Amino acid sequence: MEKMTTEKEHIEEIRREKFSIGEKRANPLIEDLHQAVKNLSAELYSTNVHFVKELIQVPYLVSFHLFNFSLIFIHAQSMLAIYLIMHMNHSIIGVYDITLFLNLSSSTIFLYTSIKLYLTYWIFM
Repeated sequence: MEKMTTEKEHIEEIRREKFSIGEKRANPLIEDLHQAVKNLSAELYSTNVHFVKELIQVPYLVSFHLFNFSLIFIHAQSMLAIYLIMHMNHSIIGVYDITLFLNLSSSTIFLYTSIKLYLTYWIFM
């Protein structure tokens, strides 16, 4: 019985000291967590490839199988610009909509479902 009390006390000590559970003081891990999220966010969209993968993934996450959805990605090297056009039911989706799609996504896991996503990639030299 004494051993169980010691184990319970040990767990309670970890909860109090490390995670501030049941304490009135702020959790010391909050600042570490904020810094980790800040560092991850800085690296997450640092490459165009990750951004495009995230944009492609989002329709899988938000059930676009209800719509006629297509994504056209045009990379024009001579113009120093990348054009991204998203079509849904034959109407062009605006910048605001793309931002909403990206905010809905929380990971980079590509979910394979029966949703049809059309990706066209053209390079003009």
